[in-house]
Amino acid sequence: EERIQNLREKAAQLGVGERIFFHGQVSPREVRAYLADAAVAVLPLTQDLISASFTSPLKLFEYMAARVPIVASDLPSTREVLASGKNALLVPANDPRALGEGLRKLLEDRPFAESLARKAYEDVKEYTWAKRAQKIVQFLRSLGRRGP
Repeated sequence: EERIQNLREKAAQLGVGERIFFHGQVSPREVRAYLADAAVAVLPLTQDLISASFTSPLKLFEYMAARVPIVASDLPSTREVLASGKNALLVPANDPRALGEGLRKLLEDRPFAESLARKAYEDVKEYTWAKRAQKIVQFLRSLGRRGP
């Protein structure tokens, strides 16, 4: 709660306090409602080893399934799922100015933003639990066919 209060104060100092809402932690059901109202979803991962190479954040798939245009850090881990200009807008990690420019682009060019969101929604269907299980089963079956 103290962290949220600090963020509210900072937003007020910057003159944007009335345009930013800090909700704190919300339930999974509430997340869907907030995403439905979002103009853009942001995934600002940092360029540390875990984020850059190994992260597959569940929130990314939630954004895609919610049909919300995405601005995300351009990292190897995000490029496994996202393609800049096709299903998201990727910006350099750890670059607040680039992140802001990406947000502005999607907010100002709604047809482009909507095309990204549509493609992301189509693409996320390949990342369901059922699809992942199917790929694992196929892989295991292929091991059995190789033989000694």
